[in-house]
Amino acid sequence: LARAGHLAADGLRRAGLYGAVTAAKRLGLKRLFFGGAARGEGIAPDATALVFERPGAPDEWLSYRQLERRARRLAGRLRALGVGLESRVGVCLERGPELVVALLAVLEAGGAYLPLEPALPAARLALMLADSRARVLLTRPRWRRKLGSFSGAVVLAGRQPASPGLAGGVRVHPESPAYVIYTS
Repeated sequence: LARAGHLAADGLRRAGLYGAVTAAKRLGLKRLFFGGAARGEGIAPDATALVFERPGAPDEWLSYRQLERRARRLAGRLRALGVGLESRVGVCLERGPELVVALLAVLEAGGAYLPLEPALPAARLALMLADSRARVLLTRPRWRRKLGSFSGAVVLAGRQPASPGLAGGVRVHPESPAYVIYTS
């Protein structure tokens, strides 16, 4: 798994990501990425948290410290846009480090992420965004046009203004949703 663009296998086991991310597991996920490494709870902050391979391109590696820093910066931006408990955030990104950062940031801000597969038809993506009442959309410039006339705030991945980020996450409850999934 570590060589397939996902969290390192050890991180997956610790985070419990072999099954669905339930609200209870969400709390453990946040603890792992937003504190476990910083507090030295068996995870070295500079240990590899994520490896992403692209054919014909160099591998991308992020340490727990780098992943936390990037996710907290984005979480701070989301909070500034009004994301909080139970807010839905559309995430239309291809697989890669920015997707992992985005999902962790939404959870840290207290929101629930709505995964939007870029390959889906534009009409389906628009329906999902409207029906979910997403407050914010995280995407890339190349997908923005396909997503139509989204009325909420749009944040372009990898373009967060320099800021210290979110100092502490929103206190979530086990019954708070972590994600919203639409099936066919």
